[in-house]
Amino acid sequence: MLNDKSYIGKTIRSLHLRKGQHLRSNETTHFHRALRKYGKDMFDWSVIKETKTEKELDNQEIKFINLLSAYTELQYNIPDERINALAWLTEFSGSV
Repeated sequence: MLNDKSYIGKTIRSLHLRKGQHLRSNETTHFHRALRKYGKDMFDWSVIKETKTEKELDNQEIKFINLLSAYTELQYNIPDERINALAWLTEFSGSV
């Protein structure tokens, strides 16, 4: 692992397919720039949770982002209004 930064993502496909999508992406997010700069072998890729529904997958992604404080400067996740709103609603409901 290159540093202590983390990226939490979700997929309804296999990790292998999702990793390939990231590697071929032309996105300019912090994560994708680091992936191109340092290479795929400098990152640990693993499944941290499997779910039965996409709704549960959405909730688990938010839960793990919140648990790992993925909005600090040591993270690759970038907050957006959708995630912030869902995180607040999830946290407010006490289901995190």
